[in-house]
Amino acid sequence: MNSLKTLEDLIKSLEQKSQINIAIAGGSGSGKTTIANILKNSFSCKIALVSLDKFFKEPSKLPKYYSKFHQCYQADYNQPDSLKQTEMQTGFYPVECLG
Repeated sequence: MNSLKTLEDLIKSLEQKSQINIAIAGGSGSGKTTIANILKNSFSCKIALVSLDKFFKEPSKLPKYYSKFHQCYQADYNQPDSLKQTEMQTGFYPVECLG
């Protein structure tokens, strides 16, 4: 069984592909954008990053949670219904690596 041990191993294995779609999941502030930028800067081909940030609903339409720290209700960006799901489904498109 061939398992990848590092991000460098992953990059080397993916460079042979003509098109790659990578989804990076995690909560707010978990480093998704950092990892995406590392990957983007590691490939010699054209990369398009599609951030979920552009699919969040307007702050007034987001679900809320009560923050004990702030002692008031705050927008909850970590709930699935915080996203414009229909726009997400139609907002993605194939990206080719153009060397």
